[in-house]
Amino acid sequence: PVGDEHDAIYITRIADLANPSGSIKVYFQGYRPPGSSIKLLYRVRPVGGQTPIDELGYKYFPDPDDLPPESDLEVFSDYEYEITGLNFDQYQVKVLFVSPDQALTPIIKDIRCIALAV
Repeated sequence: PVGDEHDAIYITRIADLANPSGSIKVYFQGYRPPGSSIKLLYRVRPVGGQTPIDELGYKYFPDPDDLPPESDLEVFSDYEYEITGLNFDQYQVKVLFVSPDQALTPIIKDIRCIALAV
């Protein structure tokens, strides 16, 4: 929460996993006004890593192929992000709400972050 240049962000709690995972899926419903975007980032602690996750940097999720369109009306669409090819036992997700107009920022609700052992 400190040092981020964006006006609106959301950071999940750190998730400690009993079993290692290889993938993260994030689902939510979101509304994007014209000219705005929602960017997702993640950070993971590799299995066996001793560095605290707070000292690790975030990386961007790849944008989904079927990104819902922007809307003038406050209509919520389903979003799904996924990152694979990881090996971790702790993770955290960060959401950036990017807009040129602070009065028209994106909104999300019903966020679900799931670690998968793939």
